[in-house]
Formats: sequence, C-alpha cells, structure tokens
Amino acid sequence: MAQFIRSEVPAPRGLAVSLCLLVPLLYLTLGQAAGLPLPAAAYQGHGPLVLAAVQLALTLPICWLCRGVFTGALRQLRQPGRCLPAGLGAAAALACGLVGLAMLCAGAPGSDACNVGFGAAGAIPALSCAGWYAQDRLLYRADQALARRLEALPGQATAARDGKAVHIAASDLTPGEIFLVKPGSAFPADGVVLEGRSCVSEAAVTGSDTPVNKAPGDRVFAGSVNQDAPLACRAEQTGDSTALAQAVRLCRQAAGGEGPAAQTALRTCRILSLTALAVAAAAFVVWMLLGSGLPAALARAVCVLAVCCPGALCLAAPAAVLAGCDAALRQGVLFKTADALECAARARTILLDKDGAVTTGAPGVVEVVGTRNVPAKFLLGLAAGLEAGSEDTLASAVLRKAQADGVKYRPAADLQVLPGQGRLGKVAGKVMAGGNEDFIRTQCQLTHDLVQAGQRLAAAGATLLYFALDRHAAGVIGVADVVRPSSREAVATLQAQGLRVMLLAGGDADSAARIAALVGLNAGDLIAGVQPEDKPALVRRIAQPEGAVLVGSAADAALAQADAGVAMGIAKTPAEDAGGIVLLRGDLAGLPAALELARRTVGSIRRSVQQAGIYHLAALVLAAACPLPGPVLALLASGAFGWYALRAAGQSARGDAAPVQGKGD
Repeated sequence: MAQFIRSEVPAPRGLAVSLCLLVPLLYLTLGQAAGLPLPAAAYQGHGPLVLAAVQLALTLPICWLCRGVFTGALRQLRQPGRCLPAGLGAAAALACGLVGLAMLCAGAPGSDACNVGFGAAGAIPALSCAGWYAQDRLLYRADQALARRLEALPGQATAARDGKAVHIAASDLTPGEIFLVKPGSAFPADGVVLEGRSCVSEAAVTGSDTPVNKAPGDRVFAGSVNQDAPLACRAEQTGDSTALAQAVRLCRQAAGGEGPAAQTALRTCRILSLTALAVAAAAFVVWMLLGSGLPAALARAVCVLAVCCPGALCLAAPAAVLAGCDAALRQGVLFKTADALECAARARTILLDKDGAVTTGAPGVVEVVGTRNVPAKFLLGLAAGLEAGSEDTLASAVLRKAQADGVKYRPAADLQVLPGQGRLGKVAGKVMAGGNEDFIRTQCQLTHDLVQAGQRLAAAGATLLYFALDRHAAGVIGVADVVRPSSREAVATLQAQGLRVMLLAGGDADSAARIAALVGLNAGDLIAGVQPEDKPALVRRIAQPEGAVLVGSAADAALAQADAGVAMGIAKTPAEDAGGIVLLRGDLAGLPAALELARRTVGSIRRSVQQAGIYHLAALVLAAACPLPGPVLALLASGAFGWYALRAAGQSARGDAAPVQGKGD
C-alpha cells in the first residue's frame, strides 16, 4: 500500500478524524449563510468572537492531520503538482480566517472573513486528502488485481534429491535441479520436461484455457497445472525469475514508466496548476477593484484554488496502464513498457515475419503418402529410423512428426549418406533408401500414384522426400513451412481494424507468395528476399511515415527497431526476450485484441486530459465570477475538487481499459 499512498495523504485513521472534525466546522461556518439554527448567543456580544475561536480550534487539527497538503505545496513551488493549488488555497483561507479573527478581537466586524477562511481552510485539505486517498486506493486495487496472479505459484515443490522425492519450499528450488509434478499440482518453476507425457493447463501464464500436450524436451512454466500424468522436469528459472513473476513485475514497471501519454498528463497537470494560480490572483485583484472588500476578494481567490485538482491526472496514466496491462495479461499479452503500449496504439502498419510469426519457424510434415504394401504410419516409422541422427531440417521434420504421432522407430544400420541425394541404410533387415526423386529412381521404379501425389504436394509448395524399401517404391513425404492455424483469421481481423498487414520473408518469392496467399495477403503486401541483416533498416523505413509493429521470433534482434516489437512466445524469459510486447501463447490470435486494448488504454488517458481541461476551464471561471456567498462557494468548490478527483481516477482504472474479448478466451 505504501507504494501508492503518497506522503501527503494521512493515515486512514487521521483522515477519518479530520473528516469528523470537518462536519461541525462546516455547520458553524455555513450557519449564518445557509440559515442553519445556531444559539442566539452566537450573534450577540462576544458570540462572534467565541464562534470564530471554536472554528479555529476545529480547523487547526484538520490542518495538522492533513499537513502533507502544505508540505507538498512547498516542495512543488518550483515544479507545480497536485498539492500546490490546494496547499496555497488552504494557506490563504487560513490567513483570511486569522485576519477576520484579529478584526473581531480589535472590535471590527470580521465574522464573514472567519466563516470563509476557517471553513475553506479545513475543507480544502480534508476533502483534497479524501479525494487523493480514494484515487490512490483505486490504483492500489488495480495493482493488487495484477499481483493476485502470483497466487498461482505454489509454495511447495517436490525435488528429486539423492534418488528420493523430497518436499521443499518452492523458493528453495535451484536452477538445474530435478522436480516432480503430480497430476492436479502446479509447477513450482519454469523448466523442461525430462520424463513423462501429459496435458498441462497454462491459463495462469498465457490466459488460454486450452490444455497443451507436454512431452520430453518441451518447456513448462511455473503456475501451470499438470492434468493427466506425472512429469519429471529440470528447473531453469525459479522464484522471481519465473515467466509469471517477471510478467507481473514488468507490468508494474510499465505503469510507473514515463510514456508519452504520461508525460502529456504531467505537463497538463503543471499547466493547470499555474493557470489556477494566475486566475486566483486575477480574481482577487478584480474583486478588490470592484469594491467588494478584502474578505470577499480573498474568498474568490481561495475558491479558485479549491476547485483546481490536477492531481487526478497524475494518477490517470498509471491507473489506466495498470488496468490495461492486467487486461492484456488475461489475454496472454504482456506489455513490457508504457512506450510499447502507446506505440502499439498508434501503429497503422503490421509487419509479420514469415518464419517467426506466420509459420511455426521450422518445416513440418504436411502429408505422408504410403503404398498398398507400406501404409503411411509404417512408412513414417521407417523414414524416422533412416533419418535418425541427421541435423538436416527435413529430417528433423520427419522425426518431429513421428514423435508427435507416437510412432516408434529404430535407427537404421549401415547408414550411408550421399550428399545432395539421400541416405541408404538397413531398417529391420531390409535396405531402405530415402531422398530426392532422381535418387530414388535409381533405387526403384516410382508408381504412377506416387508420382501424382508428389506433383500435388509440390504444387502446394512442399519439398518431397521419396522412399524405397528393398528396391520397391515405399511412399513419399511432403515437408513444408507450416502456417500457424490462427494466422489467417488474425490477419483478417487486423485488416478489419483498418491496419495494413505486410509479410516479410527471407526465402524465394514463390514460396513466400504461397504463404502470403494462405493467410489472405496479396503480392502487394509481400516483401520477399529480406536478409536478417537488412531487416532493421527495412523496418525503420516502413515505420517512418506512420507507426509500425513488427511481429517475429522472441530472439529476433530486429524487434527492437520497430515502434513496437512483438515477440511470439517466450524464448528465454520475458525480460530478456527482444520486443516490448510478448504474445505469451506464441499465437497471432492475441495480437488484434492486444492492439485494440492498447488503443483503448491510451484513449482513456487522452480523454482524461481533455476532460480535465474542460472541467478546469469551467470551474475556474465559475469560482472566480460566481456571486454566491463566500462560505457556500468555498464549500461547493472543495466538494467539486474531491468529486472530480475521484471520478477521473475511477474512469482510468475501470471501464475504459476493460478487457477485449479475443480468440481462445
């Protein structure tokens, strides 16, 4: 709580006491002006003097309990902030009351000055602190909503030590240590699966309710929940270094950052404070020239200062950013900085890196075509045995497919690698050959059906791997870039939002054009042949006329060159990955909702600034020119101050940054 409740706001108990003292003070100060029943003695003899002394006795404790308003105003004399108008107004009102009290002691009429001065001197600091406390409390509640995500992290872990399962505190788990997770239990650390297969709910981290299959070699995140079978994992990040803990910490830092919108709000706050001081001085001079007398002129100046509450703007930006970051995190999107959020809000062009955003980044098997004697599943096992141990990307695709389908295989014996052609080996005692079409034709005669299947796959952009078994055609496997399932729908949604979507590809134009067509982009939206070293300059050139968002792999250094780099998934940790925005699910489906939410969050801040300007202009004019009696005007001004401060902060922390429903929620 101390992080958000500022030093000028008293403790809740002190604030409550000051508000309780304010009630009788306002009753006494408004008694004459509003016709409230007061003892007849209050109007006779020394009654006004006693009444003024009682008002002073009620005012001084309020000023002491809310002294942060005055000390804050002193600190802000050179750089105006939210305390300056309130502090100066309360000080001027107290001075007005003391002058009236002195006049009464000297026998001159000064009861009006006492009413105006002491009433406003108590109302301004008490109601100002109440409004500020409410604002800070809203900000604190927004922060707590974000912090509650950490409740998904378990307090206990089961570590494998000396061949035994030992229950320890999750904070005692160290990187590199093996830990065990039973079904129904949460992961205590980020790590890699070593043994076991299971479905895992990553809703606490990515916001997705769809369980994810985990197998040896797959990453897991702290806070995720194991569902089906026991898993043995190796810890990589523990404690505050886990992805979930880092995401919450980065969101808090973003709310405290000084983005363009926050800077605009701060400048507006200072301008409004200076404007209030100038209008107050002008009102005092004008009313004095009009012959209203010192008490009335001072009352108008005090009221001008009382209605000025630019402090609401100081919290509008962090409250809106906190609410926006929290809503984005529920969608599986992490805004690491306020700058990234605001750049995403103004971007008009979306640059999609083909390998890092649209496709999975690695070739995959798109189809396995077997023969009558060699069914597709059997062929996949034979092919995986032949390709086992190879680091070639096509071979890796075959091995991943076999692993995903649960196909068992045995590495080929007597393996021969023929560069540029294929591989030969013995699988289950039979000679197996695999490679390009020309090589396989030297090993067997391809059937008409296999040739047609190969032509169909090649027309779709796949690279072909033919196989032969004991000099007979065994089948063909097509390998190609695998487009993420959500890419086409995400592109259509982005275009419907009025954004231009472009595809950056490093390969040949024909292959890139095929991928572009699959996601709904035409040739004019494609830039092929982009080399990694040329990408930063290209991104800067496209981003110059209007903001641009680059979406790519979390390890792509070019993300830092865009107005807002969007990383697909977590490569290392959220803090270390490139890009100011992270799609935690590793899926484009969250991007449209993230951009829309960024626009709404920044729009909330801008509306707060605009509304503040309108409110202050009207309030300052009315406070300076309104002919109401001084005590009534002072009370209305102080009440308007607290009401507007609470309303402005509440708008920023609530509906304007409400979550946007996205795919997969």
